[in-house]
Amino acid sequence: MAIDTRCIPTYMFHVVQKVLQEFGIAPQVMVENSGISLEELSQKDTLMSFQQAMVLIDNALQASSEPGIGLRVAGQMTINDWGLFGYAVASCQSMEESLRVGMRYSAAATRLTKNDLVFSDGSFSLQSESLYPVGEQLPFLIEEDLGGIVQFVKTYADETLLPREVQLAYDAPSYIDLYEKHFQCPVIFGCEHNQLIWDEAVMKRPFPAHNPVAAQYALKLCEEFIQENKDGHEIVDTVRNILVQATNPFPAIEEVAKQLNMSESTLRRALKKEGSSYREILDSVKEKMAKEYLSTTNLRLEDIAYLVGFSDVSNFRRAFKKWTGKPPLFYRK
Repeated sequence: MAIDTRCIPTYMFHVVQKVLQEFGIAPQVMVENSGISLEELSQKDTLMSFQQAMVLIDNALQASSEPGIGLRVAGQMTINDWGLFGYAVASCQSMEESLRVGMRYSAAATRLTKNDLVFSDGSFSLQSESLYPVGEQLPFLIEEDLGGIVQFVKTYADETLLPREVQLAYDAPSYIDLYEKHFQCPVIFGCEHNQLIWDEAVMKRPFPAHNPVAAQYALKLCEEFIQENKDGHEIVDTVRNILVQATNPFPAIEEVAKQLNMSESTLRRALKKEGSSYREILDSVKEKMAKEYLSTTNLRLEDIAYLVGFSDVSNFRRAFKKWTGKPPLFYRK
C-alpha cells in the first residue's frame, strides 16, 4: 500500500481512545489535523492511511505524559479490537497456523507494521518493523504490535505459549518495568531486530480455542475484505513495499522482477498497465523517506542523502527540489 492510501481499518484506535480517556484526555485531541473525525473513527467501514495513523499516534503521544502508551493499548486489546482478523487467528489450530494466518490476513486489522517469521537453530521468531520510516512513533508501533500478540496469547491460549525472549532494536526507555510486566520474559534492547522468540517445539502446540468451522468462515471474510479493498495497483504497491523495506543501495528493477518471479520486461509492462514505472515508484519512495527523515529525525543532510540513495548532497538537493518544489530544509521541524 502507498503511505497515503486509505486502506487501514480503525479498530485499534478505539482502544487508543479508551486509554487516553482513562488518563483524562479528551479523545478529540487524537484526531486533530488528521482528516478523520471522531464520528468517522467510530464507523466500522472507515479506512485510514498510514500517514493519518501516524498523525493520530503522534497526537496521542504528545497529549499524554504517561509512559508506554503502546503497551497499555496492547494490554487492553480484545478479539473484537482485531476485527475479523482476530476471530480468524483465534480459531486456528496451532501457534504456527495462527502466525501464518496473521501474516496473510493482517490487512483486515489495523496493520501499521510488517511481520516476518524466521526459523533458526531450534527456535522461531516473529519479527516486526514499521511499514514506513518513522521517528518517535516507532516504540509505540512495536509495543502495540508485539505486545498485542503476547496479549492475544495470554487471553486466548495459555502461558506455555508465551515467548521465551523479546528483542528490540531501539534503546531502552525509562519504563523497562512495563515491558517486563507485559511480556513476562527477558526483554533485551539495542538488538538487530524487533522480535518475539519461541522454542520451535511451541509451534505445533494446539490452541484451546481452535474451531475449524469458525476459522473457515473468518478466513473467508478476511479474504473478501482484502479483495474488496484492492485499488487496482497491486503490482505498483508490491514494488513500492519491496523498495520501502530495502536499504541503500536500492535494488535494480531486474532484482525486483526476480523477487516477483517475472522477467524485467514483464514487470515493466505490468507497471505501465497500472500507469506507473519503476523510476516513478523509486523516486516516490525516496521522496517520502526523505520527508520522514527530515521531519522526524535530527540526521544530517549528508546522512539522509545517503539513506535515500545519493552519494552526493548536491544531487540529493536537486532531486528533492524536483520532487517537491522546495529545498530539503523546508521540511525540517
